[in-house]
Amino acid sequence: MTPSELDQLADYAEGLLDGTPDADVVAGRIADDQEWADAYRQLTAVTTALGDLPDVSMPDDVAMRLDAALAAEPPLQPTAQPAARAAETDEDGPAGPWVASDPSTDRLSAQRARRERATRIGQWIAAAAAVVAIGFCGVSVVRSNALNSDDSATTSSAGDSKAGPSVLSAPSAPRSVHVSGISYSVGELGPQARAMLSGPTEAAASPRAPGPSTEAAPAPASSAAYPAALRRLRDPAELAGCLGALGLGEPLAVDYATLEGAPAIVIVTPDADPNQLVVVAAGADCGVGGAGDERARATVAR
Repeated sequence: MTPSELDQLADYAEGLLDGTPDADVVAGRIADDQEWADAYRQLTAVTTALGDLPDVSMPDDVAMRLDAALAAEPPLQPTAQPAARAAETDEDGPAGPWVASDPSTDRLSAQRARRERATRIGQWIAAAAAVVAIGFCGVSVVRSNALNSDDSATTSSAGDSKAGPSVLSAPSAPRSVHVSGISYSVGELGPQARAMLSGPTEAAASPRAPGPSTEAAPAPASSAAYPAALRRLRDPAELAGCLGALGLGEPLAVDYATLEGAPAIVIVTPDADPNQLVVVAAGADCGVGGAGDERARATVAR
């Protein structure tokens, strides 16, 4: 999905498109397109999660300062009317100023107000999604590490961000970074990514064909094992741009690998359903010019 399509979906989720032809278009895409359906489910899940949060009241000291600042402002003065207008009267007294309503101006004002509201809602949803994604990340790390350790140990590992040594400080940084050497295929993208999560981070092996052999853990390798075409995406800012272009929040893991033989970054993120993961594969140009360069997308059970 493009950023403009995500904005349109956010408008639909908040009811801003009700009664418009766009509402029918978006509803049709949600019904027919799995990507739109997944994104809509995530938006509604965020709205539900935020609705359960308690109200936050303004601190008393802030309220007092605002009251004092408003009290210090001089009272508003009425705008003086032109002499000719002020002189006009009718049988009931002086006539007030009259301004003709321009329908085109009214439409522009309404559209501008809608865009401003949609922008505020989009920012609110983006911030809320980041908060919810962080919570999902902890659940995923615990489930992944549970393959080789007990629940208490994995919970501690997730809390200490020990899922991998390459945890970055950027808000959209993945919890773990992999160079698995897996040769992903479109048809097996989900299961292969699930197997990758249980392997070591920042590791690589010779490319392998899709199949049961991909379950084997790859051998450690140096950073030189990163596909040359994907090294740009090792930069946190470039990776963040890629994630934004794909409409993804904070990922659980990224794998610098190949898809159908071509360099591809494989990104694993939480789904609105806590029992599932979303796996997205993007090409080397992900984030360039705001384009996602998405190659494949799948959902898989945790």
